[in-house]
Amino acid sequence: MKRLVQPLIPLYCETGASIDDAWMTELAWLDIRPRPRRGAIPFHADLRWWFCEKHHHGTLLEAVNGVDLSKIFPNGVQAPAPRQPLPAVPGLAVEECWSGAPVVYARGGYPGSVHTIAVRTPEGTLSATEQYADRCFGVTEYAVKTVDDLRLVRAIYQCRADAARQTADAELPGGLPMVAFQSFLIQWAGVMQAVYMYADAPAEVDTTVDFVERQYEPLIRRLARRQPWIGSCENLASDVSAPYWESHVGPQLARRAALAAEGGAKWDIHLDGKVMPLLGKLRTVGISGVNGLTASPSGDLDPLRFRDAAGSGIRLKDILPQIVFVPDACSDAAFEDYVRNVIEFYKTDGNIVLGIGDMLPVNGSLARVERVIDLIEALT
Repeated sequence: MKRLVQPLIPLYCETGASIDDAWMTELAWLDIRPRPRRGAIPFHADLRWWFCEKHHHGTLLEAVNGVDLSKIFPNGVQAPAPRQPLPAVPGLAVEECWSGAPVVYARGGYPGSVHTIAVRTPEGTLSATEQYADRCFGVTEYAVKTVDDLRLVRAIYQCRADAARQTADAELPGGLPMVAFQSFLIQWAGVMQAVYMYADAPAEVDTTVDFVERQYEPLIRRLARRQPWIGSCENLASDVSAPYWESHVGPQLARRAALAAEGGAKWDIHLDGKVMPLLGKLRTVGISGVNGLTASPSGDLDPLRFRDAAGSGIRLKDILPQIVFVPDACSDAAFEDYVRNVIEFYKTDGNIVLGIGDMLPVNGSLARVERVIDLIEALT
């Protein structure tokens, strides 16, 4: 089933050997004893990118020196199971090509700095390219370049859906990718090309995104029977998505949330971008939770205003901006004041999960993550 929820072209984008779990093997040798967290506000932070980069650069043990990892990992750390390659999808052939100078880490790296993936179908081929630039990959060529390419998008998702129907429940992923129109904007064509394409051929775009969304419906029903929350990584930046909220993004999210609710599950989305005005619209389409919120000064809304904007019934998760964890950008005193104010404001909310708005940057401070946990326990 994971083959269905892959991006159209599975580019790397993030590095750390594409979020390799090998760093957990290195930490598993340390004495990290389980330590249940205290305090009235739960805490969550996505630290994978930070740990991956430190591991692959050979600086992980040095970087965690002096940090109480039992606070960061209250349940301890276990070495990960070996990664299993995804089996081939009948009807699709995936080819990778690397060029340019290799990217060399102390542990691992990439055979080139330019990465191209082609997906071949009986009806034609789509390809996309990304280029390495300082610990991440940026897309330089999107897969969908013409309206005719949308026919190949449907062919790829049809093949994946046919294969996914044979997947056992134990192999289901925990969540879904962004709704199909968001995928069209952000992953398939890129914003500029997608805007022009939709203006020129709205019927073809609508046919494609509706087709792709239908492929996910059986998966949503199965997930709703298995787990109480289902998530999708929408990256719902308002400056990109808001113009299409009423026509596409909102209705597609509403359909997913309704299908989940039929099975007793709630829907949570990853926002990660400008939050206004879409944050206030989420509850109107049945969204029960939002994570990866980008607060000011990085984003467009003070974290103390999130609750009023979102409404009382929605779970808010990850409301501390990345920048306050970067010592070069935020002093210790400013960090302390910022976090204290947020904790004091939300300590009686009951529907808050404190954490980092997306990921801890690789130049961020893990000691500040530990300090957030200390402050939660001291102030709540």
